[in-house]
Amino acid sequence: MMIIKKHLKIFILIICSLFVSSIIIANKSNLNKKTFQIGMPYQGGVIFYIDSTGEHGLICSMIDIVPNKVEWSNVHDKSINYKSSDKSGYNNSVFITKQEGHKASAAQLCLDYINIDYGTGVYDDWYLPSSKEFELLVQLHDLVHKDVINKVNRTIKKDNNPSTIEITAFTYWTSSEFSSLLAIGGSIYKNPSNDTKSTKNFVRAIRPF
Repeated sequence: MMIIKKHLKIFILIICSLFVSSIIIANKSNLNKKTFQIGMPYQGGVIFYIDSTGEHGLICSMIDIVPNKVEWSNVHDKSINYKSSDKSGYNNSVFITKQEGHKASAAQLCLDYINIDYGTGVYDDWYLPSSKEFELLVQLHDLVHKDVINKVNRTIKKDNNPSTIEITAFTYWTSSEFSSLLAIGGSIYKNPSNDTKSTKNFVRAIRPF
């Protein structure tokens, strides 16, 4: 009986020790967990969206990828060989560049973009946002989060780097198509537009984290 009690005490001590250890590990994990915020400079750009986990989201570039407006693509009258998604900007971008006859596009500019180091690292996995991803940035229909673009622009303005450019009120290309002839443009102050692919708009890249 004494042996059983002794073994029981040892077993209880082991369980308690494991329980305390798990609490310590969990607390350390929470302490090391990074807290993200909209408008926070991070990984080459500025955070404009955080998902429900609080650990992942989207970042927009600190600059317009080129200083001038460009066509959506040099291919004006064909649909990309992919069901154009309003959510998957990366997939759209890749398929735009794989079109027969493709030579230049807003998507290609984004895929080729490598940011300079603004103090948060250098990255090369940028792409042209889909219409829904761009809408997350400008938040046209969300009164609660309508200041997302303001927070992003304030961060870019405070950077004090002459090369960084705030997001303007002009139309920007998204990687989403409306038809074989039309692609979707986005803007801060107006609803998305369906523009001919030969129309010239500005380009801003995004990337995930």
